[in-house]
Amino acid sequence: MHCSQFTELRGLHLFPKLRELNVSSNSILTMSGLEGLRSLESLNMSCNKITRVFSLANIARTLKHLNLSHNRIVSLLPLEEFAEVSPLESLDLTDNYVGDLSHVKALSRYARLRTLSFMRRGDASKGSNPICDFVNYQDTVNLYLPNLLELDGFKIGRTTSRHQSPVSVPTPAGYRHSAFTGSRPAGPLTG
Repeated sequence: MHCSQFTELRGLHLFPKLRELNVSSNSILTMSGLEGLRSLESLNMSCNKITRVFSLANIARTLKHLNLSHNRIVSLLPLEEFAEVSPLESLDLTDNYVGDLSHVKALSRYARLRTLSFMRRGDASKGSNPICDFVNYQDTVNLYLPNLLELDGFKIGRTTSRHQSPVSVPTPAGYRHSAFTGSRPAGPLTG
C-alpha cells in the first residue's frame, strides 16, 4: 500500500492479524482506520500529511516499530497515554514540526524504547525537527529517556546519571511556526 495515493485508511479491520503495515508515501491525513489491527507490530506511515498522533489505543499493546517521519506532527503529548502498555522499541519522527523540547518527556514512560529519531543522521539542516536546534537537545533526550541506545542514528554514550534532578527545558517561544499551513519553522527570531 506504499505509494498508492491513499488519503485515508479503510477496510483494515478485515485484517485483524496483520503484523506489518506500510502505508508510506501517500496523502493520508489522519491515523484513523487502525483500530482493528490488534496484532500490528510494525507501522510505517512516513511521508504522509499527518498532523497529530491518535487512534493508537487498540494497537499500542503490540506495536514495536513506528515510523511517522516526514509528516506534519507538532506534538508528542498524545503518545504519552499509550506508554504504560506499549512494547514500542523504535520511533522515527524525522522531519516533522515538533518544536517543544519538553514534549520529549511524553516518551519517558516507554520502558522498551531503544531507538529514536528526530533528524536524519549527520545532517541536522535537512529532515530535522525544530527541537533539534536547542543547544541541550541531546542532553534533554538522554535525561528523559535513560534506556535509549540510539538517537538520530548514533549510539548514545551515557554521560548523565539517572539520579540527576530534572533540568529546566526551554520552550520554543523563539520560533515562528504555522501548523495549519504546513510551513516549516522559520528558525529563531532575532532582534
